Amino acid sequence: MRFIAISLAFILASLQPVSAKGCDVDEASPVLTLIMVTYTPNDPWMTGVVRFARAAAVSYGFRFEVLNLSPEEAAGMAALETHVAEYQPKAAVVVTQMTYAAQLVRYLDSEGVFTGFAITPLSDVNYALTGNPKQKYPYYVVHVVPDDERAGYDLANILLDEARRRDIEPPIRIVGISGEGINPVSIARSKGLRRAVEEASDAELIQIAYANWSPIVAAQKARMMSIRYGKVDVLWAANDTMALAAMDMIDRREGVVVGGYDWTDPARKLMEEGYYAASLGGHNADVALAIGILVDHVLKRAAPRRPSESQFVSALSPLRRENIVQYERLLNELDNCETDFPAAFGVPVIVPEGGLETASLLMGRE
Repeated sequence: MRFIAISLAFILASLQPVSAKGCDVDEASPVLTLIMVTYTPNDPWMTGVVRFARAAAVSYGFRFEVLNLSPEEAAGMAALETHVAEYQPKAAVVVTQMTYAAQLVRYLDSEGVFTGFAITPLSDVNYALTGNPKQKYPYYVVHVVPDDERAGYDLANILLDEARRRDIEPPIRIVGISGEGINPVSIARSKGLRRAVEEASDAELIQIAYANWSPIVAAQKARMMSIRYGKVDVLWAANDTMALAAMDMIDRREGVVVGGYDWTDPARKLMEEGYYAASLGGHNADVALAIGILVDHVLKRAAPRRPSESQFVSALSPLRRENIVQYERLLNELDNCETDFPAAFGVPVIVPEGGLETASLLMGRE
């Protein structure tokens, strides 16, 4: 399989107005590369990642490049070697899962490219080969990963609280639509959902259906559960795309409380209309935090850290009608490369014990 080469100009065309001069960077500036696997520009979550990464790289004075790799190792590694030879990046951040993550780390380390992972966890196999940042490879320096179990728990509680606010009679009947049964993100978020319902004396978890992250399958599963179980009070989904597809199978007049993840634009519009309770997200902002730490290493201003201190856990933030205005302001700043990431994160980057809600931090800045 040949890798798909996506030009930076093509990717960014939908992310910034032509007049956004604040995104210009000197051609002689060092390069920072965002590495993704099978990136598609119409994917709302991936688009958000590119948005944050581009703005962060520019804020730190780096040229920004996107490298889209094949999921097939041979093609992916060949494309990576070509990219490194052509652009000579000083740093690279990886944000999507890949089976050959350890091989990628080994190669970038051999080339002296500071490397970090953000948002997605490493598989057990890859983690065994790479270890923690700085443990086996000196140029592998940071891994920022969201607490997905907490995210599943938090969203469930937000939706249950909304059901109580609407005086839905207990037991509150909740169904879940998750991703893949073997995916660590799906497993963790579903675990959080179960924990929240177990702790609630007025709620009942009817079923968690797995839809493989497919909106088509999510709609089918929602229809099947609607037929099987009748009225449902709360629909919890592991991302907004599946939640929105499942909503098409639900009569909105029944007042079902719906929520998901990823802060997608369609979900935000339904929030404004009062049909969507909440979306947890902002984890695409973690790529900016990882970039800040990578830049600290490139510029040799990073405080010495043990391997265990280079792996950070972040918390997802809720987007609701109450904070949409702050989020839209942040999007405008990102699209015009106006966000001051060094001021937000500190120089060098400071991560408090226990991690942080990266997007909430950026949204709360004046």
